[in-house]
Amino acid sequence: MSPSLPPPDRYDDHELARLLVDFGGLSPRFLGRDDWLRVLLPILRDDLRVCATHHRAGLPDPDDERARLPLHVEAFAGVDDPLVTPGAVRAWGRYVNSFRMTTVPGGHFFPRQAPDPFFDRLSPSLARLLAELGAPPSAPG
Repeated sequence: MSPSLPPPDRYDDHELARLLVDFGGLSPRFLGRDDWLRVLLPILRDDLRVCATHHRAGLPDPDDERARLPLHVEAFAGVDDPLVTPGAVRAWGRYVNSFRMTTVPGGHFFPRQAPDPFFDRLSPSLARLLAELGAPPSAPG
C-alpha cells in the first residue's frame, strides 16, 4: 500500500507548505512568503480534499473485460513516487481496453523533478498515438 497525504485540514499553512516541499510539489522558494502562500494554499487544499475524498463510483468492474472503458490510456509513473506507486498506476489498466505505462525518474512531481527523461519518453508516446489515429506528423517547431 502506498502512503498518502493525511487530510489537508490537519495542517496549518506553514506545515502544509513544508509537507508539499518535502513531496516535491512546491518550490522551497515559497516558504516564508506568506503573501504567496495565502493565494496558493487554498487552491492546493481544495485539490488535496478532492484527492482524499474521491470515490470509485462509476468505474467498471475490473474483472469484467466487457465492461472496460473503450479507451487507450498512456500513463507515466515516477519510480520514486511516495504517493502513487508504479503498481497503483498500473492498476488503472484494469479499467480500460488498452493501457501502456512508462516509468520515469523522479517522485510524484516527476515532470518538474526530472523533465528531460519525462519529455524524452512523452514525445515518442504522442507520436505513436498520433500514428495510430492516422494523424499526419507535424513539423518540428
